[in-house]
Amino acid sequence: MPPPPARLSFSLASGSSSSSSTKREADKAFDSHELDSKKPRRSYADSLKEIMREEELKKERINRKPYWIAENIVVKVMNKGLADGKYYKQKGVVSKVIEKYIGVVKMIESRDVLKIDQDQLETVLPNIGGRVLILNGAHRGEEASLVSIKADKFCALLRLESGARHGLQIEVEYEDFSKIQQP
Repeated sequence: MPPPPARLSFSLASGSSSSSSTKREADKAFDSHELDSKKPRRSYADSLKEIMREEELKKERINRKPYWIAENIVVKVMNKGLADGKYYKQKGVVSKVIEKYIGVVKMIESRDVLKIDQDQLETVLPNIGGRVLILNGAHRGEEASLVSIKADKFCALLRLESGARHGLQIEVEYEDFSKIQQP
């Protein structure tokens, strides 16, 4: 909505007292109009933060996929029926991904090799400071280090170690990252 028009009055009087009072009235009209039109404006930094947040949400939507399994991550088998429970809650390393949803997993303890669907696996959290791979969301495919765990929110604070936003700390849900197997 446009601001209300300012009121001006002009006088053709030759006396100095009349012109000075008219000038004061005109100044008041301009001042009151300026005060009415001044609304709180967003700072440049606030606008930039808003744009960055919108871009992050857009990136999150684009990079969120139904598949998350990746090579060289540590996973935990959650299928009780597999080999009569022999591998239940045992950890392994994904050595190969087949058709986006199936992983070839080499078990850490027994050295057995399993071909298993991602739905029967769970991600593994490293110790604080440990390296992780982000598996889903805005920073999918980027490496990070674990800064802290927020158990009440089922997420963790990660510091990006690769990519354009190196050093940025972000909150990521447990199922969206996993420990990287160190050689």
